[in-house]
Amino acid sequence: MEKETPLLQSPADITKKAAKGDAIAQFLLARMSFTGDGVAVDKVKAAELHEKAAAQGHKEAMYSLAHACDVGDGIDVDKVKAVKWYERAAGIGHKAAIFRLAEIYALGEGDDVAADKDKARHRYEKAAALGDADAQFKLAEIYRKADGVPTDYDIAFEWYAKAARQDHPEAIFRLALCYDEGFGVDDFDPAKAKQLLRKASSLGLREAAEHLAFLEEHEASLAEFVKDDIKKANEGDPVAQVNLAIAYENGEGVEMDKLKAKEWYEKAAAQGNKLAKHLLARKNDKVQRRPTAQDRAKDVEKYTKAAQQGDPMAIYKLAVFHKDGHGVPADPVKFRRLLQVAVDLNLPEAINLLKHLDE
Repeated sequence: MEKETPLLQSPADITKKAAKGDAIAQFLLARMSFTGDGVAVDKVKAAELHEKAAAQGHKEAMYSLAHACDVGDGIDVDKVKAVKWYERAAGIGHKAAIFRLAEIYALGEGDDVAADKDKARHRYEKAAALGDADAQFKLAEIYRKADGVPTDYDIAFEWYAKAARQDHPEAIFRLALCYDEGFGVDDFDPAKAKQLLRKASSLGLREAAEHLAFLEEHEASLAEFVKDDIKKANEGDPVAQVNLAIAYENGEGVEMDKLKAKEWYEKAAAQGNKLAKHLLARKNDKVQRRPTAQDRAKDVEKYTKAAQQGDPMAIYKLAVFHKDGHGVPADPVKFRRLLQVAVDLNLPEAINLLKHLDE
């Protein structure tokens, strides 16, 4: 148990308290010895003091000791010991320790620590739930790339958005690509994509600046083609009318305008253009179509497989399915049981839903 020790003390007083076994004093003296603040630099002594404080349950000392073992700072590199102390610190909520464990399990550490994608993902989920932007980004990448889980662009988008809200440059860039390419969103939004690319670029991400330059150059060239389509479409050319409709629908060479797109599709269709008729019918079907029983069954099958691998979001989705009767009979008992499992795995969405239900 950590005892209260005033931070503003002389090195001599801190040294005396550390010698008497005060965990906070041991941690403070360890940091001072590591940096040379008020005492001589002695990284070996720092590691020894961190270990003494860690043994008494000092959370920051646990993490500092794990890091020292991880990189060999004042102590021999010992990945097994590093993982032990990272796990101890993670067990009492140390965010950086949880994230570092995720990184270790994601790639493994030679013969010392085996790679384990499930362990890595679970640690990323815990760190992400605690608000770690890097973990949120990594989790989004896992779902985008289907790295040990089924591809799920919706979940990837959610985690990119959370990391982006903390000004994580790579997450902002990936979120921009979601809007640019239509992944995890209802529709393309080139304007939103460019806005996000500018923000990522302002935060120093060169890849975002390069992609923004490419899009703007591409749009400039498209604008030249669209000018010709506008002229021909106004003259009644049905092919040009379809081309112009597509341009307005996707914001290519012109500002995105769904209403104008629909108008030009209808004008071309009225002249018997088969492509315009097909695209209009498909758009109407997309608006009117509701999930079929087969769609729902596929959803249940997909998330059941992921849930069996311990994926918290999949367990949460199954819980909601049992609440709403989506692909399975509505079952409030199973809903509550599955929701509690997702809560126990620290999934923020599940925790929030349970709080709402209990209010």
